[in-house]
Amino acid sequence: LAQDRPELAARTASAVLPVAMAVAGGELPDYSRWNCVYPAYLDSDKKKEEGRRISKANGCSKPSVMEIAEACAAMKLPCVVEQNKTYCRDILCPGRVRVKLKDDEGNPTNSEIKNKRELLVKLGQAVPQTKTRVEAQKRLQQEQQKAEKAAAAAEKKSAKPNKKKK
Repeated sequence: LAQDRPELAARTASAVLPVAMAVAGGELPDYSRWNCVYPAYLDSDKKKEEGRRISKANGCSKPSVMEIAEACAAMKLPCVVEQNKTYCRDILCPGRVRVKLKDDEGNPTNSEIKNKRELLVKLGQAVPQTKTRVEAQKRLQQEQQKAEKAAAAAEKKSAKPNKKKK
């Protein structure tokens, strides 16, 4: 379909970002048969009815598509990020990650991960340790410390008694 319509092919190619993948000749392989991972699958803040697929203990809070792709790259799994796709149970969180679990012969690409359930559990544990999330937490802590110092300084200033001029 995309080959017949060049404008559709260009739009699709710009919406799909290859991540951690060795692409021969600059072309994306056929990833239509790869496993889909939506952020809702790993979100420990969601209920099972809202799309969570693993236990809350194995999940993480509000994972992003790029964090999932970063975790896949750390596990050396080929993946593709599709920003323009949404999960039907969570349309406000766009994006999904396609992950290649098995090669053409049916052998696992990563010997530790044999099926989708194991992939989801490993991703739920790996996402909180990604560089993106760790840096964001450090920035948040620094901002909180600055705000606390500013509040303490303002409180100290207001605690000084005003001297009346006569």
